[in-house]
Amino acid sequence: MVTTVFVSHSKYDEDKINYIEKAIFNVGLTPKLMELEEMGTKYPAKRIVDIIRSNWDENTRAVVVVLGRNLENPPTATPQFTHNWVNFEVGVAAACNKPVWVLEDFNEFIQFPIPYVSDYCRYNLGNKDHLLNIGNFLNQSIKFPLQYNARSLTRCSLCNATYCIWDSGKNLNCPVCRRSITIQ
Repeated sequence: MVTTVFVSHSKYDEDKINYIEKAIFNVGLTPKLMELEEMGTKYPAKRIVDIIRSNWDENTRAVVVVLGRNLENPPTATPQFTHNWVNFEVGVAAACNKPVWVLEDFNEFIQFPIPYVSDYCRYNLGNKDHLLNIGNFLNQSIKFPLQYNARSLTRCSLCNATYCIWDSGKNLNCPVCRRSITIQ
């Protein structure tokens, strides 16, 4: 059986998607991306629910949200279209009690809150060490979910969300409320 990671994203953030896909592939996991335009006559919501719940041939173990400029401000006339689908995918993962990873470039601040987050990791796009770390961290948390080795379990004092942080930064914007917090 294939171990799948569902990747929630804006299709316009191609450079970030390719980077994250490579990180996932490098550790033997299979990234699963859905583009609604490729669904034809199939009902996308049902297919997404089935994939995240693992009711098909996939064994989806986590949902990864790729934060990017085009998720925040899609270059289309209907930005809510992308926002609604990302929020839907996160909601399905939350209902199934599956981890939701938020990945964000250190060099960007995307004003797009994710209401349910289990893990948060920042990276520098193109950095090979970060690419390897993301894959290894994700793989480690999937294979050994009770033995997390994240840098820290953090509770945001502003929104009370608790999640694991997998990078070394001291200052960050909470992925849930997007307000600035400092890690002790």
